[in-house]
Amino acid sequence: MSDFTPTAEQHTIITYPPMPLRVVAGAGTGKTTTIVERLAQAAAAGDDPTRALGMTFTNKAADELRSRLRERLGDRDDGREVEVSTYHGFASSILDEFGAFAGYNPSASLMDEGHRSELAYRILHELESTDLDLSSLPQRRDDLLVTADALTSNLLDPVDVDQLLPVNPDDVWTKRASLVHAASRYNEAKKALDFLEYADLIKQAVEIVENFPNVAEQIASRYDSILLDEYQDTDPAQRRLLAAVFANGTSVTAVGDADQTIYEWRGASLENFDRFPVHFSAADGTPAETLPLSINRRSDRIILDLANTIQQLIPRIEESKPLAPHDAAGEGSLTTAWFRTDEDESTWIAEQISMRHDDGIAWSDMAILCRKRSAIPSIVAQLRDADIPFSVSSMGELLTIPEVADLLAWLRVLSDPANEPSLLRIWMGGRFRIGLHTITRLARWCGRDPSRNLAIALEHLDDISELEPDEEDRLAEFLLLYRDLHTSSQVTSVPAILAMTIERLGFWDEVAALRPGHAVTARINIGRFSSLANHWRPLDGHPTLDAFLRYVDALDDAQPAEELEAAGDVTGEVVQVITAHAAKGLEWPIVFLPSLAEGTFPSRVRIYDDPDRSALALPYPVRLDRASFTDADAAGPGDERTRILKKRHTDAEWRLAYVAVTRAKHELLMSGHVWDRDVTKPRKPSPLLTIATDLPGAVITIWTDDPGTKPEQPSHIEEVVAPDPLFSSGWGDELRSRIADQRWIPNEYPDMVHEVELRSEQLSMQIANLPTASSSQNEPPLVTSVTNLVALAECPLKFKWIHHDRLPRKPRDSALRGTQFHRKVELHNLGIVALDDPHVSTYDSILIDAPGEDISPSKGDPWDAFSTSRFADQHPRFVEVPFVLALDEGTIRGK
Repeated sequence: MSDFTPTAEQHTIITYPPMPLRVVAGAGTGKTTTIVERLAQAAAAGDDPTRALGMTFTNKAADELRSRLRERLGDRDDGREVEVSTYHGFASSILDEFGAFAGYNPSASLMDEGHRSELAYRILHELESTDLDLSSLPQRRDDLLVTADALTSNLLDPVDVDQLLPVNPDDVWTKRASLVHAASRYNEAKKALDFLEYADLIKQAVEIVENFPNVAEQIASRYDSILLDEYQDTDPAQRRLLAAVFANGTSVTAVGDADQTIYEWRGASLENFDRFPVHFSAADGTPAETLPLSINRRSDRIILDLANTIQQLIPRIEESKPLAPHDAAGEGSLTTAWFRTDEDESTWIAEQISMRHDDGIAWSDMAILCRKRSAIPSIVAQLRDADIPFSVSSMGELLTIPEVADLLAWLRVLSDPANEPSLLRIWMGGRFRIGLHTITRLARWCGRDPSRNLAIALEHLDDISELEPDEEDRLAEFLLLYRDLHTSSQVTSVPAILAMTIERLGFWDEVAALRPGHAVTARINIGRFSSLANHWRPLDGHPTLDAFLRYVDALDDAQPAEELEAAGDVTGEVVQVITAHAAKGLEWPIVFLPSLAEGTFPSRVRIYDDPDRSALALPYPVRLDRASFTDADAAGPGDERTRILKKRHTDAEWRLAYVAVTRAKHELLMSGHVWDRDVTKPRKPSPLLTIATDLPGAVITIWTDDPGTKPEQPSHIEEVVAPDPLFSSGWGDELRSRIADQRWIPNEYPDMVHEVELRSEQLSMQIANLPTASSSQNEPPLVTSVTNLVALAECPLKFKWIHHDRLPRKPRDSALRGTQFHRKVELHNLGIVALDDPHVSTYDSILIDAPGEDISPSKGDPWDAFSTSRFADQHPRFVEVPFVLALDEGTIRGK
């Protein structure tokens, strides 16, 4: 921090007098550093650090702010330091001290999404309402939770909504009244179980400080300065809490960016940041001043050009400014592509990531940001095929990852041996290899007896005479392991059961045998699932395995189930696959934005926030953010209100696009595709992809102008013909030849000729569906790149370490600088003037000089070397055009 040199904008904010202040901080403009320096300035002037309070949203952000403050202010002998908290932590501290005034139960526990989903299902099962369609319980569960959230975050009780109920309610009002009643039952049950949600902390804290003004005064008197970080993400109830305590002329500095308000769907209000100068005016009533932060210290120039282009599409605060590059910013890289299918796009992304890693870029320096979770499975499949280690931060993916799904199947069988889907997953896996032939024999023994199932069949293997000895051995092996785990699971906790299962099954040994990329991913996923079990507690009753599995099922249904995203911190060298919403606050040198098709990003409106059309939308008059909907309320129901609400949604999507783009430091790759399984008509590129493609300096790699017809989707069960150890031409051909041979029936079954002939006729009707034997069992042809061939020619041992026996590779700055210089030459050949000039002080020399010879700036500067060479004035016909060279030995790809 001592080497920090503030910009003029930062200096103005740091030295601003102790008065209310709003800071409009654009993406990557160093807001954390600025507010830390503002506090350090006050401490240097003699202010007591303990009389300063900093608030932000997440525990991680609070820890970072606390660490930065300690580093800047130094270790103090008296132990005094700035108090740092989350917004919900601040509310919780009020309840801990003054909660008795509001009937707060200090022993109450916080709910997570799994608990909320589980309790909502319980309430719906108990309802006797005929006004709610309970045939689709997951949808009604979502409706109930949305209504309960809306009531609490607007500081409402059900009676506040009931008072607006018309004399002759329409269908929307009837459904709303039923949902409000169900939400009331939900809140009562929550209280009876001693559970709280984060919104409950805020609501109860507001009740205390507004009903007991002396409490608010007592809290306010403890602080001289307040710092509110990410203020654009606060909801109206949080603003009411903060204003009740600090809107008295206190030195409140709110830092945020209206262009990054992307959480409106969970309560964040644009009005909060927009009207901060009025909500937190000076002691004499003068509105608070606004100061900008616009010098971006993160991204290169072309990325900022795109961000500013997007920013122009968003309604903005008057005092905000476009992002400006820092003096040290490079030119950057923006690449766009448009593919025929989602598989083509995902394959290209995996290839680009592998190429950059081969050039020395660390896996963790690259990320894939998806607008929708539906884009993740296709990308994950290609990353897995390319042996790229990755971490999926998505709610729907963790429980479907193979290693986690296997663990979950064991837990389900330990809880209920009759859970046949889980039992079959275990049996048919690689450990026991129990096939359909064996399972069919067990099922035949069970017959139609309802008292029998596959688990019971295991106890009667001696009675099933059809089983072969090796089949009995594998089933006996499973039964022995199952009994051991089941016995131990009766007397231990869920985390211990999970750890014991992992150990007894040898999961870590299996993980170690995977390819390196798969092994890293598997360790992370198992760790995240274990963390989920360690932090779980039941709604009520004992923490049994049955209760945990009910919680997991409810959690899997929840939208969004954040616990499956945040079960554990991502560690290790992995490529992160994450949603654009979850990426806020993060940054990477290289970012991929896939699936940029029309209607996907920006996405279409699904549900309008219109109380006359949607029972989930509370009437505007009872909402705390009613001022944000003045125009929609005045328009009344109809097309004009729809237009206004649609515009609000579109603005929110462009703000999300602005956030996604500004996560990239040096390189941004944006792509989309025409066809996938979910569409019947060809997609078009989204406006976001079009804007990026038209930006000066952007490079188009692949662009599919003629998508053709929709390709046939592969079957869910792919027919794969493998070499057969018994039948050289394949078992299908062998069966065909036997049926065609009329002599084999009387020869093989002389006493059952008629019966076998009937069975043979039945088989003949199905024979056309059998797979035919492959004409060749040779290995697939070689497909490689020019880069790989060059690496192999230079050093075969190095090639082996990179592609086969992989060793850890230290990221090289020279590789990145070489890529940037290469990019500048490429732009030159395209006729584009780069905005930066590489210099010898920042780039490695590309000239080979005699030992001991001094390298002058003109001789060692790579750009000078290029610009004075014979190549500088030549105009290539093609620049970075991909090619494919097909040879007898295989295929070579390059540019």
